[in-house]
Amino acid sequence: MYQAVLANRFGCDSTVTLNLTVNPSDTTSLFAQICPGEHYPVDSNEFDEAGVYETWFTNQDGCDSLVILYLQMLPQSDTLIVKEIIEGDSIKVGSTVYRDTGIFSEMLTNRFGCDSLVTIHLTVRDSLPGNSNTTLPEHELQVVVYPNPADEFVQVKFENFAGHFKIKLLSVDGQLIHTKEGDSYSGIHLETISTNGYSRGIYIIEIEAHGLQIHKKIILR
Repeated sequence: MYQAVLANRFGCDSTVTLNLTVNPSDTTSLFAQICPGEHYPVDSNEFDEAGVYETWFTNQDGCDSLVILYLQMLPQSDTLIVKEIIEGDSIKVGSTVYRDTGIFSEMLTNRFGCDSLVTIHLTVRDSLPGNSNTTLPEHELQVVVYPNPADEFVQVKFENFAGHFKIKLLSVDGQLIHTKEGDSYSGIHLETISTNGYSRGIYIIEIEAHGLQIHKKIILR
């Protein structure tokens, strides 16, 4: 409460009393996750990249209200399966059953709730090569590349994999920018590729293992 003594129009004292109430401003933190291609709306704004975003509103008391959005981009995954089967046999990927030779694609959902592209290279043979105890070859390469878009680094995560691998960073016209080789001795292996010093734009990550190749487009910002 504040008081001030003034002079009224008759030249006499006039006491003014001010009862001042300061209404509080408020801050709200939001933590959200989206998949590539999705967006998260806050008021009239839509955010589609990982980051921290601030949006100002007016609260019910007419004061500032700050909403801070912590947005995380979940990764997509890519799986390449190379398999041979005997005529009459089949394999099931997702809800689809495959019985014929060919290259097929299935869009599934990975454990993050995002798209998982599965590519199947299927060969159907009339009979087993050699004797009946021969096992037909099967190779599978499953990788997750994130974050995408990326700033200072890209991570390549191998899942259910053990063996030698090679990772290449290529320009969109196929020029080799960086290469890295190594070995994985466990079911899950993580490699970090530094992108410091590279120009903004679109690049290709090429992952090779077990004679299989996966190509993934990434954006450096």
